[in-house]
Amino acid sequence: MDETALRREIGEKLAAGTLPRAPLSMMWAGPSSWKRKSCAVCDERIVEGETEIEYLVRCDPIYFHPRCHELWLEACS
Repeated sequence: MDETALRREIGEKLAAGTLPRAPLSMMWAGPSSWKRKSCAVCDERIVEGETEIEYLVRCDPIYFHPRCHELWLEACS
């Protein structure tokens, strides 16, 4: 997905309330585990060993690819 499409997706998900409007305090980053996870922005799979960013939202984790996370942070500021 190109950057323009990612920014549009972020805007739509922020408006719908499916993405938090601000970064959260509990964040982890590192290689993805074996579990099947998808990015909260682009909905694409985060492959095992690929860097992931994880936040805990109301006891449920959400995951981001690093570039998707950067674009989300920009949209929140």
